[in-house]
Amino acid sequence: MFIATFFQVSGMVGGIAGVFQTGAPAISVPPAWYVDAQNGLSAEAIGSQWQHLLNTGWALLITGSCAALLIVGRYRFIERFSTTMVAAFTLFTIFAVFSLYTTEYGITAGQIAEGLKFELPDKFTTAFAAFGVIGVGAAELIYYPYWCLEKGYARYVGPKEETPEWESRAQGWMNVLRWDAWISMVIYTGATVAFYLLGAAILHGKGLEVTNDDLIPTLSNLYRESFGIPGLWIFLAGALAVLYSTVFISTASNARLSADLWLLFTKHAKGKGVDRATLTKRACVLIPVLYFIFYVSVGKPLTLVFIGALAQALILPFLCFSAIYFHYYQTHAALLPGKFWVALLWISSFLMAAVGFYQLFEKLK
Repeated sequence: MFIATFFQVSGMVGGIAGVFQTGAPAISVPPAWYVDAQNGLSAEAIGSQWQHLLNTGWALLITGSCAALLIVGRYRFIERFSTTMVAAFTLFTIFAVFSLYTTEYGITAGQIAEGLKFELPDKFTTAFAAFGVIGVGAAELIYYPYWCLEKGYARYVGPKEETPEWESRAQGWMNVLRWDAWISMVIYTGATVAFYLLGAAILHGKGLEVTNDDLIPTLSNLYRESFGIPGLWIFLAGALAVLYSTVFISTASNARLSADLWLLFTKHAKGKGVDRATLTKRACVLIPVLYFIFYVSVGKPLTLVFIGALAQALILPFLCFSAIYFHYYQTHAALLPGKFWVALLWISSFLMAAVGFYQLFEKLK
């Protein structure tokens, strides 16, 4: 399932390629020299070949630049730039939702009430995949502690000690994590709701279906309806920032996970054999290569994202029960949460497992 999440990022590589092609449509037309070189082929076949060639080139540029930036250590620049762009894009999205009321696609209270009914969709697999990636997905839940450790955010706590001072420092850090979780929840929930409302109002309202062939052009309708032609460029800039930063951070995070998996399965002791830093750098090159291969081989960005989303949804129950294990066997007594939160952990774990089993049952029957 870990490898399956790579398909999702591969699909994002295809999405970025779609952004470039939508922003520069002229290059999607085969040049005369290329047409002349394809003797005997139909115009449709020539166009398809040229499109595949362009997609391959864009994918190579995207994955190659990602690997190069990670190797030379340009994380801080990408982090700051993408954070600014994603924040601006999210604000534009929220504004776009309110701008719908100046169009025929304004959202009504009745539509919201209808959307909140407890009904299963016709395509439960789609809902299950969305369940795996909406808000904070399974992959992000794994990445989060990695970056907290690597950045040294909790270094002030110090090594574990059975002293009141250490417990006080640890509880202070846990308080920081709680605030971080709550604030993050408010931000990603608000952003997710805004994106969902915008998509439901415009795409569903217009009867548009998002497909592999016209992924980016179709999604650009979300912003063109509210902002006109400038909305297209707002969308393209925002999509580029969101998708590329996601590919970048996913690659960096997966490289660290892969290095640890290698050390775990090969039983390398620390300081012996290949060290973790070297393995991580190698993975920063190998993983983008896998993204490139997956995308070029399949060529369907939406399908790839869907596969990765399903994998993330299947991982969620395992993460929940891992959290239960750590709660009972690995957590210091002074840091244990209250019974109410433990009860919610158990409930959410069983609900996620139930959804996963239901999806499996639907596929097997």
